[in-house]
Amino acid sequence: MADTIKAGVDAYTHTFIDSEDAWVRIGIGQVGTTTFTYSVCYKGDESSVANAAIKNLLQSIQVSGQPL
Repeated sequence: MADTIKAGVDAYTHTFIDSEDAWVRIGIGQVGTTTFTYSVCYKGDESSVANAAIKNLLQSIQVSGQPL
């Protein structure tokens, strides 16, 4: 069934914003015939708490009734 087909790519990397350390997570995915993109960024030191919150947020999203 095409509605249950899921595919995607997720990337996480260090960058700089206004010469300050920053961390970005970007991705593109597909659920059925719906394609989506996302990007999340935060400044400062790398944070396992922030990363866990971002992952939890992404996992709470549903597209066409299917979780990411």
